[in-house]
Amino acid sequence: MTLLLSILKQIPEEEKNLGPHDRLIHVYHFMKDPNQNQQIQNFGDPFLMVIREGETAAEVMERIQRKLRVPDEEFSKVNISLYYYYLL
Repeated sequence: MTLLLSILKQIPEEEKNLGPHDRLIHVYHFMKDPNQNQQIQNFGDPFLMVIREGETAAEVMERIQRKLRVPDEEFSKVNISLYYYYLL
């Protein structure tokens, strides 16, 4: 049996008009299991986010925090991991 799930979402205004150097990135929530070094658990809903040319990491983090609606105290415990991959 094959199951295909499609979710339709409205595209936010900021994601509609990308400049030539803007990037649309995938943001995922995950945590590593402290008992198993390579074990990663995904949770929450992944989302897309635009990184604008010249935008600082602090500005991106602030926008992520607003989007997730996480209080300052809780968000201060968040670590950010960047993963790059290229299609050949």
